[in-house]
Amino acid sequence: MDKVFAFGPGTENGLKPVFERGEAEQRASTVLAQTMKALPAMVTEASKPAGPEPEGLETAIEADPVLAALVLSSGASEFFGRGGDTPHNLLSLLERVGVAAFRNITFVATFFRDLMVDPLPWYGYAERGLWRHTLATAIASRKVGEALGFHPMACDLIFFGAVFHDIGKPTIQSLVADRAPTAREASSDRQLNILETERRTVNMTHTELVPLILDIYGIEHSIFGTAQHHHAPQRAGKHAIQASIVQLGDQIANAAGIGLETEYPFAVTPLDKAAAKMNVQMEICESIRDVVGMLVAEVTTEFERVLGPGT
Repeated sequence: MDKVFAFGPGTENGLKPVFERGEAEQRASTVLAQTMKALPAMVTEASKPAGPEPEGLETAIEADPVLAALVLSSGASEFFGRGGDTPHNLLSLLERVGVAAFRNITFVATFFRDLMVDPLPWYGYAERGLWRHTLATAIASRKVGEALGFHPMACDLIFFGAVFHDIGKPTIQSLVADRAPTAREASSDRQLNILETERRTVNMTHTELVPLILDIYGIEHSIFGTAQHHHAPQRAGKHAIQASIVQLGDQIANAAGIGLETEYPFAVTPLDKAAAKMNVQMEICESIRDVVGMLVAEVTTEFERVLGPGT
């Protein structure tokens, strides 16, 4: 029988998880099997080791015109494709940004279409809210990377790491379902951070699901550490700086309120302290901390420019 969420004496912080650890893992696997869809032909074609054949890619595009339109509009954005002339078709986009970036853009569009549209009420996201938060985090992370002087290619990896940083949340939402109180109640009125609240609710965190999902979809491993450890950059090894940047980008997006239908329900770190904790040289921390408030306004402006106000 499923264990129910309960408050009461004898439970840690008055909280009893919905599932035991093994049950949570089994249910997460079941949810993933039910919700993760087969890769579109365009992704398969773009992911070929030697690069996609133009004819094969054209055929895949014709078979999935909605996804093709999403990829083209995404690739036309300076945040996905690093600016330049707007491509007229996907083959010209591929030629401009290269196979790796094209593949990542296609994955992003796939996730948007298939996984990031539904509301996640436990987290406070309305319909498309997770996508709006995700894109805002990616924009903010790229801006922080640029402010730190990272090479454009490095900023690309930071951007895509940010795009995938919350990909585990829909699965956690499915596990929570109607069995648990609201996130704000579970976090003891914002006394616990998001990972503590998830752990105490379903014995699993959205970050633990990141490598599993990305591996299933064949995302390049250089993105794993940045996406998985954005709440604990010190665990990201050689990707610790990039994970720190995504952590700050995530908090900037939350501070801007993009994607949230209600107040962020978990404990938060003030932006100046978050910037000061970044795993980079102290003088760089100071420079980012000085401009972090301005970055919130810039991200809001750029987000609306990319997707349009109220999107």
